[in-house]
Amino acid sequence: MDVQRSLPALAAGVILVVSVLSGPLFGAVDLSPTESRAAPGDGSATVGVVSVPDGGRLAPTGYTDAGYLLSLPAATVRVSNLSGNPMVVYKLRIREVGYVASTTHFLGGEHEGQQALTLEGAVLNRTSLPRESYRGELLVLKRTHEHETVLHRGNVTLRVDP
Repeated sequence: MDVQRSLPALAAGVILVVSVLSGPLFGAVDLSPTESRAAPGDGSATVGVVSVPDGGRLAPTGYTDAGYLLSLPAATVRVSNLSGNPMVVYKLRIREVGYVASTTHFLGGEHEGQQALTLEGAVLNRTSLPRESYRGELLVLKRTHEHETVLHRGNVTLRVDP
């Protein structure tokens, strides 16, 4: 038997068998694409705020004119009834100095239960801060299907380290 001559017939046979098995008559093999993973922000979840900090610090970075490193404890949320990939945003605004820092946390199937929300590596680019403390607005937001829900809005005091 000549292998090169039989390859086209073999390929046609495989295509025919797969077509018959996956067709509406038999349906033994499902060749439809699997459900794609939801895009970030698509989905839903029940999110409740467990705790938020009432204070934080602004400490000089130690580099000349490099600014102040924000140190803010984590907020804690409880996630349940999760489907898709909704997002939770942890956000801080200091209106007096025109500063906003935020971190978006993407939720997925393994993120049910209690979650810690953090602001990682936030730096306020100021050469000096003349006051001993500043008042910030702390927000926890849920974003699903291009809709934003405020879960928490409150004040937080930020102490300036010398």
